[in-house]
Amino acid sequence: MLSEETRSQGGRFCRPSREGTVKGMNRIISKARQFCGIGALVLLISFIPLPVAAATPAQAPKYADVVVYPGGTPFGVRFGANEVTVLRLTRFASSGKEVSPAADAGILPEDVILSVDGQKVTTLADVTRMTDTMDATPVTLTVRRRGREIPVKVTPAKCDEGGYRLGFLLKDTSAGIGTVTFIKDDALVFGGLGHGICDANDGHVLEIDTGSISDVHINSVNSGKPGAPGELRGSFEGEKCGKLIANTEVGLFGMYTSPRAELEAPVAVAEADEVKPGPATIRCTLDNNQKSDYQVEIVEINRDSTAKTKNYVLHVTDERLLAKTGGIVQGMSGSPIFQGGKLVGAVTHVLVNDPTTGYGIYIGNMLDEMNSLL
Repeated sequence: MLSEETRSQGGRFCRPSREGTVKGMNRIISKARQFCGIGALVLLISFIPLPVAAATPAQAPKYADVVVYPGGTPFGVRFGANEVTVLRLTRFASSGKEVSPAADAGILPEDVILSVDGQKVTTLADVTRMTDTMDATPVTLTVRRRGREIPVKVTPAKCDEGGYRLGFLLKDTSAGIGTVTFIKDDALVFGGLGHGICDANDGHVLEIDTGSISDVHINSVNSGKPGAPGELRGSFEGEKCGKLIANTEVGLFGMYTSPRAELEAPVAVAEADEVKPGPATIRCTLDNNQKSDYQVEIVEINRDSTAKTKNYVLHVTDERLLAKTGGIVQGMSGSPIFQGGKLVGAVTHVLVNDPTTGYGIYIGNMLDEMNSLL
C-alpha cells in the first residue's frame, strides 16, 4: 500500500513500470568488497571472501534418500513488512509556493518510520490515523536510518488543496520476482530465492507475517553489464496461487494452494561434500517463458560447515545465457544448480562488476531451514 499520493509506484523491491512490470530480485555484490543495494531490499554489509576453513569431520549423509521436484520457474511475492518506509519525498502547493516539510526537516528516502510523537507505527493506517488531524504543530518522527534511530521534527504545511501535509510518499507493502529452487514431494511446499529479503538500511531480514504467491510471466530481460546489473522483467498472472510461509536468511518458503500440475521428474539432492569444483548447470526461465538449462562452472567452494550462505562461487560459461542476459541477472535468485545428476543448490548473488560470476547456496541449508519451519 502507498500513502499520500494515489497513483501506484513501487520501491526498491517492488518497481513496477508504467505497464505494470515487476522487476526481479537478486543480491548484488561489488568487487570493491561491498554489497550494492540495487534491486531487492538488499543487504548493505561488508563483503567477506570465502574463508579457508579447516576440513570438518565426515558426517553421516542427511539427505541420502530425499528427492524433490526441481524448480526453475519464476514466482511473484507480495507482502507487508510490518513497517512503514519513505518511498520518496514529494512537494505540494502551500500559499502558492512548492514546499516539502519532510525534505526540509532532513527526512530521506528509505527512512523507516518507527513512531509519530512517540506512538509506534507499523502500517500506513497507523500513520494516517495520526496525521489526518494534523495542524501546524510540529510532529516528531522517529526514523531508522542505517541501523540508527533518529528523531526528526517536522512542521506540517497547509496544502492549498486542503488539510496539512508532510511531503512524502510512504509504503508498507512490497513485491518482487524470484525463482523457485525446489518443490517438496507433496507438490505443495516450495523453497526459492536462496537468500532473505532484507532491510535496505541496516540489513536485517524482514519479519513478514503475511504474503501471497503468484505465478509470473517473464516479459523481457535487461542484460547485465559490468557496473550495471541486469534483471528479469515480468508480470503477475491471475489470482494468487499460494502463501508465504517464511522469509529467512537462506530463502523464501511458501505453500501452493493446490499441488502443482506440471512437474518434472523428482531429483536427488546432494550433500555439501558432494559439491565439487567443475562443470554444473543452472535452470531458469527467460524471455521466452520456457525453462532451460545453462552451463556454469563451480570455481571455488567454502568448506566451512557453519556457513549458511555464499557456499561457493560459480561462473557462467554458456554462450547462450551470456548472449541473452550477460550472465546472472536480478530475478534469477533461486535458480536451481545441478551437478552429477543431483540438485546441489541455488544461485543467490551476482558480482556487480562481473555479471558472469556469482554465489550459490547448498541445497541442504535450504532444506534444513524448511524442515525447521514445518
